[in-house]
Amino acid sequence: MSRCANCFDCPSCGHTLSTRATSIQTPSPEDPSKTVARKVYYLACTSCRWTTRDVGLKDQNVATGGWVEQDNEHYKHLQSLLEHYRSVAQQEKLERDKKRFSHRKSSYLSLSDKYSLPSILGRKSLTPLSPFAHKVCCRNVTCITQDWLGLNQII
Repeated sequence: MSRCANCFDCPSCGHTLSTRATSIQTPSPEDPSKTVARKVYYLACTSCRWTTRDVGLKDQNVATGGWVEQDNEHYKHLQSLLEHYRSVAQQEKLERDKKRFSHRKSSYLSLSDKYSLPSILGRKSLTPLSPFAHKVCCRNVTCITQDWLGLNQII
């Protein structure tokens, strides 16, 4: 896209085109048998070496303001294609997001299925534990005193 009337972007790489001057030999208006050097200008890209001469644009007599942007005959068709591909890209993005969020839910369910269902089946197959035998306390336990623990030495 142009920034001003004199600035153009390279159609090949996107860098700003610079104006180049050259001289060409043309027949003299007074005497057609003689040739006169005339200065003409063309646009060139310093990055990729593209020139207006490569695409058949005529050289201009003035350095600024001589080049006009040509209308693209396929502009409407290109705009409709761009709009179509934007909508396709948006639809694909929505599907990816939907798949990503639904994948999280399904992975949570699969984890719960993975760990809860086998554990339920495993519990059913286990044999029941034998009933607990209650232990009886006896008084033969010696009392633990602070001397025995050595707490008197710390305090």
